Amino acid sequence: MNKNQSFLFFFLVLLLVTLLLMTVTGPKHWADMNGSQAKAGIAHKSNHHNGLAPIMFPEILVKHAHRYPGMEASDVYKLIYQGTMGPGHFNASSDVYLSFLRKEVERLREEPAWEGDTILVESIGDRFVRIHLRPYLEQGGTLEALTEAYERSLQVPADTGLFFRRMSRLTHTEGIMDTVLPSIDDLAVFMEQVSDGYNPPPVHHSDIFKANYHPHYRVLSSSEAEHLLSLLKDIKDKQ
Repeated sequence: MNKNQSFLFFFLVLLLVTLLLMTVTGPKHWADMNGSQAKAGIAHKSNHHNGLAPIMFPEILVKHAHRYPGMEASDVYKLIYQGTMGPGHFNASSDVYLSFLRKEVERLREEPAWEGDTILVESIGDRFVRIHLRPYLEQGGTLEALTEAYERSLQVPADTGLFFRRMSRLTHTEGIMDTVLPSIDDLAVFMEQVSDGYNPPPVHHSDIFKANYHPHYRVLSSSEAEHLLSLLKDIKDKQ
């Protein structure tokens, strides 16, 4: 084997090893760093929606920080939890889920509307979104269709590993988000208080968040959100 052949052989071996490493360790990490692949279908929505588009998680966090400047550590935790674990923690039958929905809508109609409660679909992660009830109902959405979407969203598995990777990245990387979201500094302490390190529990929004923003939404898979958007479009087209 001459010098040129040796170099070519070395290059091919190096390329093969690199491809193997990409296959074994890359995709999940890259999906987390880059937000998602295009098929994830995630978007931070305005009133005018044209389908769901990919969005990176750091950008999601920044958008939420600007939209909800009163976010506390529990609200950041909840955002990461919902975006990685989905709606499964609710663990309710369709009848119970629908009953809870109806009661929440009654409370919603008794409360003053928060001026920012105009976004229908809000990105929270790679595979899940929040559907805000007030704009959903205003656009003709039904609670029955939302319940069916919840049931199908349960088929998307939770990703505990992704939850802990995102939490670790935020709580161990100083300075990156502090200026945008000061409550990041309290996130590690909050995490220690509520989690055993293996099974992250669901938590409620902070009192400040609830008082300022009157949150009324449901967590769905992004594919089910797209389905609801198509139903709403059909309703609008028939009007």
